[in-house]
Amino acid sequence: MAKLQSYRILVEQDLFKDHQFHLNPKQSHYLKTVLRAKERQKITVFNGRDGEWGALINHLGRQMVDITVIEKIKEQPTASTRKVALCYAPIKGNRQKYAVEKAVEMGVNIIQPIVCKYSVISDINAHKTQEIINEATEQAGLLNIPELKKILPFSEALSYVLQTDVLLFCDEKHMAKFNLYKSQLPHTTQSITIFVGPEGGFSDDERDIIHKHHSKVLPFTLGPRILRADTAVIAALTLVQSYFEEWQIT
Repeated sequence: MAKLQSYRILVEQDLFKDHQFHLNPKQSHYLKTVLRAKERQKITVFNGRDGEWGALINHLGRQMVDITVIEKIKEQPTASTRKVALCYAPIKGNRQKYAVEKAVEMGVNIIQPIVCKYSVISDINAHKTQEIINEATEQAGLLNIPELKKILPFSEALSYVLQTDVLLFCDEKHMAKFNLYKSQLPHTTQSITIFVGPEGGFSDDERDIIHKHHSKVLPFTLGPRILRADTAVIAALTLVQSYFEEWQIT
Protein backbone atom coordinates (compact mmCIF):
# COMPACT_ATOMS: atom_id res chain seq x y z
CA MET A 1 0.00 0.00 0.00
CA ALA A 2 1.27 3.51 -0.83
CA LYS A 3 2.46 5.64 2.06
CA LEU A 4 -0.24 8.20 2.73
CA GLN A 5 2.20 10.98 3.52
CA SER A 6 3.71 10.55 0.06
CA TYR A 7 0.27 10.78 -1.58
CA ARG A 8 -0.05 14.27 -3.04
CA ILE A 9 -3.45 15.79 -3.71
CA LEU A 10 -4.09 18.81 -5.91
CA VAL A 11 -6.87 20.88 -4.33
CA GLU A 12 -8.66 24.07 -5.30
CA GLN A 13 -8.90 25.58 -1.82
CA ASP A 14 -6.47 28.13 -0.40
CA LEU A 15 -3.89 26.55 1.88
CA PHE A 16 -2.95 27.95 5.27
CA LYS A 17 -2.44 26.58 8.77
CA ASP A 18 -5.57 25.14 10.44
CA HIS A 19 -7.72 25.47 7.29
CA GLN A 20 -10.35 22.69 7.26
CA PHE A 21 -12.20 21.52 4.14
CA HIS A 22 -13.60 18.52 2.25
CA LEU A 23 -11.74 16.68 -0.49
CA ASN A 24 -13.76 16.10 -3.65
CA PRO A 25 -15.63 12.78 -4.07
CA LYS A 26 -13.02 11.23 -6.38
CA GLN A 27 -10.14 12.04 -4.05
CA SER A 28 -12.16 10.92 -1.03
CA HIS A 29 -12.97 7.60 -2.69
CA TYR A 30 -9.32 7.01 -3.59
CA LEU A 31 -8.12 7.67 -0.05
CA LYS A 32 -10.78 5.48 1.55
CA THR A 33 -11.07 2.62 -0.92
CA VAL A 34 -7.69 2.34 -2.62
CA LEU A 35 -5.27 3.58 0.05
CA ARG A 36 -7.52 2.52 2.94
CA ALA A 37 -6.75 5.68 4.84
CA LYS A 38 -7.48 6.02 8.53
CA GLU A 39 -8.46 9.05 10.54
CA ARG A 40 -5.52 11.08 11.95
CA GLN A 41 -3.23 9.94 9.15
CA LYS A 42 -1.21 12.54 7.23
CA ILE A 43 -1.31 13.39 3.52
CA THR A 44 0.24 16.13 1.37
CA VAL A 45 -1.78 18.80 -0.46
CA PHE A 46 -0.97 21.63 -2.89
CA ASN A 47 -2.91 24.02 -5.14
CA GLY A 48 -0.35 25.54 -7.50
CA ARG A 49 -0.34 28.82 -5.52
CA ASP A 50 0.49 28.35 -1.85
CA GLY A 51 3.27 25.77 -1.84
CA GLU A 52 3.02 22.22 -0.48
CA TRP A 53 1.43 21.45 2.89
CA GLY A 54 1.00 18.52 5.22
CA ALA A 55 -2.60 17.83 6.18
CA LEU A 56 -4.34 15.56 8.66
CA ILE A 57 -7.38 13.40 7.90
CA ASN A 58 -10.05 14.44 10.40
CA HIS A 59 -13.02 12.38 9.33
CA LEU A 60 -13.80 9.68 6.78
CA GLY A 61 -17.43 10.21 5.80
CA ARG A 62 -19.50 8.11 3.43
CA GLN A 63 -19.06 10.59 0.59
CA MET A 64 -16.37 13.04 1.69
CA VAL A 65 -13.08 13.09 3.55
CA ASP A 66 -12.44 16.06 5.85
CA ILE A 67 -8.87 17.31 6.32
CA THR A 68 -7.05 20.02 8.26
CA VAL A 69 -3.98 21.78 6.91
CA ILE A 70 -1.25 21.65 9.56
CA GLU A 71 2.19 22.69 8.25
CA LYS A 72 3.97 24.02 5.19
CA ILE A 73 6.45 21.58 3.65
CA LYS A 74 7.65 23.54 0.62
CA GLU A 75 7.37 27.11 -0.58
CA GLN A 76 5.69 27.74 -3.93
CA PRO A 77 8.52 28.03 -6.46
CA THR A 78 8.70 31.11 -8.63
CA ALA A 79 7.66 30.56 -12.22
CA SER A 80 10.46 29.24 -14.40
CA THR A 81 12.32 31.90 -16.34
CA ARG A 82 12.20 29.59 -19.36
CA LYS A 83 8.73 28.87 -20.73
CA VAL A 84 8.17 25.81 -22.89
CA ALA A 85 4.93 25.51 -24.88
CA LEU A 86 3.99 22.27 -26.60
CA CYS A 87 1.75 22.55 -29.68
CA TYR A 88 0.74 19.04 -30.70
CA ALA A 89 -1.94 17.25 -32.68
CA PRO A 90 -4.05 15.11 -30.29
CA ILE A 91 -3.84 11.34 -30.65
CA LYS A 92 -6.41 8.56 -30.46
CA GLY A 93 -6.92 6.38 -27.41
CA ASN A 94 -4.51 5.83 -24.54
CA ARG A 95 -1.61 7.37 -26.42
CA GLN A 96 -3.26 10.77 -25.96
CA LYS A 97 -3.13 10.28 -22.19
CA TYR A 98 0.45 9.05 -22.42
CA ALA A 99 1.62 12.06 -24.45
CA VAL A 100 0.02 14.62 -22.13
CA GLU A 101 1.19 12.81 -19.01
CA LYS A 102 4.81 12.64 -20.19
CA ALA A 103 4.76 16.26 -21.40
CA VAL A 104 3.85 17.33 -17.87
CA GLU A 105 6.56 15.15 -16.36
CA MET A 106 9.08 16.62 -18.82
CA GLY A 107 8.40 20.16 -17.62
CA VAL A 108 6.11 21.75 -20.21
CA ASN A 109 4.47 24.98 -19.05
CA ILE A 110 1.75 25.26 -21.71
CA ILE A 111 -0.07 22.50 -23.60
CA GLN A 112 -1.71 23.69 -26.81
CA PRO A 113 -3.65 21.06 -28.81
CA ILE A 114 -3.83 21.87 -32.52
CA VAL A 115 -5.78 20.58 -35.53
CA CYS A 116 -3.72 19.96 -38.68
CA LYS A 117 -4.74 18.89 -42.17
CA TYR A 118 -3.90 15.23 -41.45
CA SER A 119 -5.19 15.18 -37.88
CA VAL A 120 -7.31 12.18 -36.93
CA ILE A 121 -8.88 14.09 -34.01
CA SER A 122 -10.45 17.52 -34.30
CA ASP A 123 -11.43 17.97 -30.65
CA ILE A 124 -10.47 16.77 -27.18
CA ASN A 125 -12.26 16.24 -23.89
CA ALA A 126 -10.82 19.25 -22.08
CA HIS A 127 -12.07 18.13 -18.66
CA LYS A 128 -10.50 14.68 -19.01
CA THR A 129 -7.26 16.17 -20.35
CA GLN A 130 -7.09 18.57 -17.40
CA GLU A 131 -7.52 15.60 -15.05
CA ILE A 132 -4.58 13.88 -16.76
CA ILE A 133 -2.49 17.04 -16.27
CA ASN A 134 -3.49 17.29 -12.62
CA GLU A 135 -2.72 13.65 -11.87
CA ALA A 136 0.64 13.86 -13.64
CA THR A 137 1.48 16.99 -11.63
CA GLU A 138 0.66 15.12 -8.43
CA GLN A 139 2.74 12.08 -9.38
CA ALA A 140 5.74 14.07 -10.63
CA GLY A 141 6.09 16.09 -7.44
CA LEU A 142 5.50 19.38 -9.25
CA LEU A 143 3.99 22.49 -7.69
CA ASN A 144 3.37 24.61 -10.80
CA ILE A 145 0.50 23.24 -12.90
CA PRO A 146 0.87 23.37 -16.70
CA GLU A 147 -1.77 25.43 -18.48
CA LEU A 148 -4.07 23.66 -20.94
CA LYS A 149 -5.15 25.86 -23.84
CA LYS A 150 -8.28 25.49 -25.95
CA ILE A 151 -7.71 23.40 -29.07
CA LEU A 152 -7.00 25.60 -32.12
CA PRO A 153 -6.67 25.18 -35.88
CA PHE A 154 -3.05 25.03 -37.03
CA SER A 155 -3.11 28.54 -38.52
CA GLU A 156 -4.43 30.13 -35.32
CA ALA A 157 -1.96 28.23 -33.14
CA LEU A 158 0.84 29.89 -35.07
CA SER A 159 0.09 33.04 -33.10
CA TYR A 160 2.54 31.53 -30.62
CA VAL A 161 5.30 32.30 -33.09
CA LEU A 162 4.83 35.98 -32.41
CA GLN A 163 5.06 35.44 -28.65
CA THR A 164 8.03 33.09 -28.43
CA ASP A 165 11.78 33.47 -28.88
CA VAL A 166 12.07 30.35 -31.01
CA LEU A 167 9.78 27.76 -32.59
CA LEU A 168 11.23 24.26 -32.81
CA PHE A 169 9.42 22.69 -35.74
CA CYS A 170 9.55 18.88 -35.65
CA ASP A 171 9.55 18.20 -39.38
CA GLU A 172 10.10 14.60 -40.47
CA LYS A 173 10.68 15.76 -44.05
CA HIS A 174 13.23 18.47 -43.28
CA MET A 175 16.27 17.66 -45.40
CA ALA A 176 18.78 19.91 -43.62
CA LYS A 177 18.92 17.49 -40.68
CA PHE A 178 19.15 20.40 -38.26
CA ASN A 179 21.07 19.41 -35.14
CA LEU A 180 19.96 21.27 -32.03
CA TYR A 181 23.30 20.61 -30.33
CA LYS A 182 25.25 22.22 -33.18
CA SER A 183 22.96 25.23 -33.45
CA GLN A 184 23.71 28.75 -32.35
CA LEU A 185 20.54 28.87 -30.26
CA PRO A 186 21.46 30.79 -27.07
CA HIS A 187 21.19 28.81 -23.86
CA THR A 188 19.59 31.90 -22.36
CA THR A 189 16.54 31.58 -24.64
CA GLN A 190 13.53 32.37 -22.44
CA SER A 191 10.54 31.08 -24.40
CA ILE A 192 10.36 28.03 -26.65
CA THR A 193 7.46 26.60 -28.63
CA ILE A 194 7.63 23.03 -29.92
CA PHE A 195 5.40 21.99 -32.83
CA VAL A 196 4.70 18.25 -33.16
CA GLY A 197 2.39 17.13 -35.96
CA PRO A 198 -0.13 14.28 -36.32
CA GLU A 199 0.64 10.70 -37.35
CA GLY A 200 0.41 11.74 -41.01
CA GLY A 201 2.85 14.60 -40.51
CA PHE A 202 2.49 18.22 -41.55
CA SER A 203 1.10 19.08 -44.98
CA ASP A 204 3.18 21.00 -47.53
CA ASP A 205 0.91 24.02 -47.05
CA GLU A 206 1.48 23.92 -43.29
CA ARG A 207 5.23 23.73 -43.80
CA ASP A 208 5.09 26.73 -46.11
CA ILE A 209 3.11 28.74 -43.55
CA ILE A 210 5.59 27.93 -40.79
CA HIS A 211 8.61 28.80 -42.91
CA LYS A 212 7.17 32.26 -43.59
CA HIS A 213 8.18 32.96 -40.00
CA HIS A 214 11.71 31.82 -40.75
CA SER A 215 13.37 34.32 -38.41
CA LYS A 216 12.01 32.42 -35.41
CA VAL A 217 11.63 28.90 -36.82
CA LEU A 218 14.19 26.13 -36.41
CA PRO A 219 13.02 23.02 -38.31
CA PHE A 220 14.66 19.80 -37.20
CA THR A 221 14.26 16.05 -37.36
CA LEU A 222 14.01 13.61 -34.47
CA GLY A 223 16.29 11.09 -36.13
CA PRO A 224 16.12 8.70 -39.07
CA ARG A 225 13.18 6.67 -37.77
CA ILE A 226 9.49 7.42 -38.20
CA LEU A 227 8.15 8.06 -34.70
CA ARG A 228 4.60 7.79 -33.48
CA ALA A 229 3.18 11.12 -32.39
CA ASP A 230 3.39 10.38 -28.65
CA THR A 231 6.99 9.20 -28.99
CA ALA A 232 7.82 12.36 -30.96
CA VAL A 233 6.53 14.52 -28.10
CA ILE A 234 8.86 12.80 -25.63
CA ALA A 235 11.84 12.83 -28.01
CA ALA A 236 11.46 16.55 -28.73
CA LEU A 237 11.13 17.48 -25.07
CA THR A 238 14.12 15.31 -24.17
CA LEU A 239 16.26 17.16 -26.72
CA VAL A 240 15.13 20.54 -25.43
CA GLN A 241 15.74 19.70 -21.78
CA SER A 242 19.17 18.24 -22.39
CA TYR A 243 20.22 21.11 -24.67
CA PHE A 244 19.27 23.76 -22.13
CA GLU A 245 21.17 21.88 -19.42
CA GLU A 246 18.21 21.02 -17.25
CA TRP A 247 19.91 17.66 -16.92
CA GLN A 248 23.37 18.12 -15.46
CA ILE A 249 25.28 15.32 -17.18
CA THR A 250 28.94 14.96 -16.24
